[in-house]
Amino acid sequence: MTIALAVPDILVARAKSGDLEALEALYRAFETPVYNLALRVLRAPEDAEDVLQEAYVRAFRHFGSFRGERMRAWLLAIVRNACWSFLSRGLYTCRCRKPVVPIKNSILTLAKTRPS
Repeated sequence: MTIALAVPDILVARAKSGDLEALEALYRAFETPVYNLALRVLRAPEDAEDVLQEAYVRAFRHFGSFRGERMRAWLLAIVRNACWSFLSRGLYTCRCRKPVVPIKNSILTLAKTRPS
């Protein structure tokens, strides 16, 4: 079952004008789906919380670019991009992931450690 979160246009307009109460209301309205997406991608609650914070900072900084159509989809796209940025920087704490090593560097490392 999908729950559609309706965001009143007046709330979006207030948030665009910098109303902190409106921004907080938007944060509360979408906190759970945003966190759940980050948790599914990153697999660690502490990483998901970090990305949640980063994503909302990005969203609120660029709120003027929101065209007012689908707030949830817009926020989830920001979260998805924040997750990929987080993973690409190698900042994750989940033990189930290994750091990504570029192929060129791993081949050079392997060649250096091989006995001749």
